[in-house]
Amino acid sequence: MSEQPVAQPATAELLALAAATRPDINVRDLEGLLAEVAEAGKPTWPVVMAQTVGMLARGEDLWDLRIALTDPLKQNPESRRRTHF
Repeated sequence: MSEQPVAQPATAELLALAAATRPDINVRDLEGLLAEVAEAGKPTWPVVMAQTVGMLARGEDLWDLRIALTDPLKQNPESRRRTHF
């Protein structure tokens, strides 16, 4: 049985995609945000990549991406369903 493929970090390529598809996004600001997230170690690269591409496609801004990447409830929809008493 073969192992499941794992997405490898490709920050430069993600920044190039942002520059090509969303000229309104400041790529240096995006680079800084991605560096902050990478330094924190959470979320994982596949989540960062998916959230970033989603933000680009939906026409959202970096603030929306920052919230999506730093708010644990946004990272794990299952956690929203739990009730803590």
